[in-house]
Order: sequence, then C-alpha cells, then structure tokens
Amino acid sequence: MLTRALTLLSLLLLASVLGAQSTPRLADYPKPEPPPGEPRCGKCETTGRLAAPLDLDKWDLDFEREDTWAVLYDSELIESDGHGIDWVPCPRCKTPTLQARAQADYDKQVKRLTDWLAERRRRVDEPLQFETPLWHVETTHFVIASDIPKLVTADKKTYRGHEIPLLYAIRMERLYKRFYGTFGLSDRNNMSGKHHIYMFEDEVDFRNAAPRYTGLIGTRSVSRMAGQDQESALVTWWAKSEWPKDDDFFTHLTHMIIHHFTSDLYDVKNWFPPGELGLMPPWLNDKYGWLDAGLAHWFEFQQPGSVVTYCMREQDVMARWGGFDWRKNIYKAVKDRDVPSFTSTLSRPTPALTAKEHQFVWSWVDFLMDRDASQMGLAIKLAKQEAPTRDILSQCWGLTTLSFEEAWSSWVMERYAPNKY
Repeated sequence: MLTRALTLLSLLLLASVLGAQSTPRLADYPKPEPPPGEPRCGKCETTGRLAAPLDLDKWDLDFEREDTWAVLYDSELIESDGHGIDWVPCPRCKTPTLQARAQADYDKQVKRLTDWLAERRRRVDEPLQFETPLWHVETTHFVIASDIPKLVTADKKTYRGHEIPLLYAIRMERLYKRFYGTFGLSDRNNMSGKHHIYMFEDEVDFRNAAPRYTGLIGTRSVSRMAGQDQESALVTWWAKSEWPKDDDFFTHLTHMIIHHFTSDLYDVKNWFPPGELGLMPPWLNDKYGWLDAGLAHWFEFQQPGSVVTYCMREQDVMARWGGFDWRKNIYKAVKDRDVPSFTSTLSRPTPALTAKEHQFVWSWVDFLMDRDASQMGLAIKLAKQEAPTRDILSQCWGLTTLSFEEAWSSWVMERYAPNKY
C-alpha cells in the first residue's frame, strides 16, 4: 500500500498510470516558491494548503493504491466533512497567489467528487427508488454499488456499509492485475476497461435491478458483457444458501468477472488488420466455450474452498457430475477412459457444455496454465481473431490435438493422483 510518505517521483509515476481522476493528497503537492513580491507564509509553509483532520485509520481502505490502480471515489467519504480531501486552503495565507491557486483547486476537487456522486445517485439509485441510498465505490477498473450491510471474512474481520464495495473493488483490482500481468495483457487491449458490479443483499432488489442494468433476468447473477456500445455489467445478490460465507461469494464473483475480463479484450487497433473485426460478438462463449469456461473455473479454483460456480446453473441448477473434488473426478475418468471427445467439446459454446464437460475444460486449461501460463494471452488474442483451436494449441504451446490429449492424460495421472494434492 502506498502511503502519504511517498516520494514526489513515485507520486508522479503513479499519477501517470492512474490519470487525473484520483484525488490528490496533501503530500502529492510540491512546495512552490512564492511569486515575486509576495511574502512567505509560516502557517502553511508557503503552500496555500493546510492539513485537514482526516482520520486515515477510519478511511484506510480509501487510501489503498498499487502501481496499476487506486481508489478514486467512495460515496461515504464524499458525503463526509471535507469530502475526503485531506487538506483545506490556508484561510489567512500571507501568499495570496498561492492561496487563490489552492482555493481554485479545492473547489475543483469538491465539484468533481460531488458531481460523480450526484451522477451515481441519478443513474443507479433514483430509477429503482431504493429505500436507502446504495454505497458506491469506483477504482481504476471497477465501479461497484452495494447495499450489503455487513460481512465477516474468513479471518474474522468485520466490514460494514461502504467498506464492503471498497473491499470487493480492491480484491477485484488485485485479480485484474494478476490476470493481465500473467498473460502479458494491458489496458490498451480492452474495449471499455471498466466493469460495473451491483451487489445486493436481497433477491427482490436483485430482480428489480438486473433488467435495468443488464437488460436480462436471472436467479443468482446476470451479466452483460462489454461491447463497443455497452458497459460491462454484473448484477448479483448474496444468496447465502449458495454462498454462505464471504469467501464463497467472492469466489463466485471471481468466476463471473473472469468472463467479463476475457470479453472486454478486443484490441481492434493492435490485433486486427484494417477493416477486419474478428470474433463477433467479441466474447468467447459462442465459439470457444472450453477457453471461456475453463479460464473462469481456473481462477475460481485459486480462491479458498471448492469450485462453487457452474455456468450451467443458468440452464439447469440441478446438473452435476461426480463429487465436489474435481481433480478426483477427472483422475478417475481418465483412468477409466471415460473422457469426453476432446475435438467435439472444443467446438461447443459455453451454454452447451454439460456439468461433466465443465470439469474437463477446467482441467484442460489447468494443464495449459501449468505448461506455460504466459501463452494464454496470445491464445485469447488468437481466439478473438477466430483462429481454429488446433492453431491456438500449436502456436501457443507447440501441441497438436492428438499430442494435447496424450500429454494432458499423462499429466492428470501424475498431478491429480490422490497422493499429490
């Protein structure tokens, strides 16, 4: 976590990554020289700015930053005294030019923050007439709204109110950073670069909100993938019969948001010759279900606990195959030669995959990630260019479909053996 003690050089580098939206902190401003003829001010050290009484321990999540992201807006902080700005203009500054400059900057920051919140209230809260205002948070890549009042993490830490969308936004940013960093991808490869998540405590609010923000209906979570003319939006509610604990719920959202990451990757400028658009619509689930579902399950598996999300729940919530231990299921199937046809499964869209096939596409991606995870970014790019899967396997991992099946089967017998995990 970057702190107020960051050097000016570090802050300038951070600002170049995050852009102009993050609220400058007092420590971000250099100490200017007074204009000719104007005296120095001992009260503010000739900066035009004084520290404001902002409790950094209370608002510690709002000050989270890394090299690729920062917390930009928090509705609760904006509505607090001082709007979350940790300085005020020096009221009796002896350097009038610097005082005027500081006042103009302060007024600009207040307007930017309050305008953002007013827009969130207008676009999100007002159309559905929620009984109480939602908590809103925006980070570099996520905009999250929530009415969940309380959660307790696995380490027994309690979060309340606005802290919950902050916590989830920070988790999502770290997942985003890992996904893009592992695969050698960047923001420039995206269509939108922003993912909107709406999290509700009750099913009634979810059912009212889902059509509004995605144009879709569902029972647990619904997604509208990013397009060149629409936002990436995920609406969900904390169905505790499905996801009783915080870890369970976040694991589910991990699965869902990976679909959004892969859908948003559509770099027309750098991936396609002029006049060509490739996979349309640009998400993978239509023609590359094995990659679409496999990646979502793979990242889901990295979270604590077992896999809890099945894409087929959207079609058949009762569909299952084997037990909850997917490695055990796959190991036994390979041993018994009860494996779905690799070539036919590769051509199936995500909604057509069976419960059994979901486990196998996860395992195929698990194998490829273990073989060389860095090549997955190229695989996604090739899929968006509508390359046949056989060409993707060849270019990225040096495999034919036949050698893939043989290498994967041997790998499963070694890595998924009961005494290996």
